[in-house]
Amino acid sequence: MPGSPHGPADRDTGSATIHAGRDGGPATVRCARYRGSAAVRAGRDTGSATVWAAVAVAGLLVLGALLWTLGSAAVLRQRAANAADLAALAAAGHADLGTAEACARAERVTGRMSVRLRECRLDRWDALVVVEAVGPPLLARFGPATARARAGPVENQAASR
Repeated sequence: MPGSPHGPADRDTGSATIHAGRDGGPATVRCARYRGSAAVRAGRDTGSATVWAAVAVAGLLVLGALLWTLGSAAVLRQRAANAADLAALAAAGHADLGTAEACARAERVTGRMSVRLRECRLDRWDALVVVEAVGPPLLARFGPATARARAGPVENQAASR
């Protein structure tokens, strides 16, 4: 391109500058508008999406582990409550045989449900039990889940009037 006596002229088209080649070489185009684009940065940012994806997966794994632990704790607590209810019913059903026999029945029920009978007593015809369920090693450091239950005969409402 003819222009100045010192060499080819540069032409500014607004968003792009066309530089004429020296000594008859090819022309180059520089686009000011695209300097911050992904095409220009691609050489520097290669692999950054992999890092973000790895961080996201790690975060999801941690969240999943927390939810799993919370679910395990809820199941453990429910298992203790169910065992306490059944042990109290077993003891109340045999309250006429005495405290020792009634609590032996409650002990048998808790043993089959893999929980420990911590306390068993009779209050007249009502059986009161306390059981403990120890969770897996991850939950064991928080202590056992404890549940209490009471069972006994229903009073006759018509007789008390």
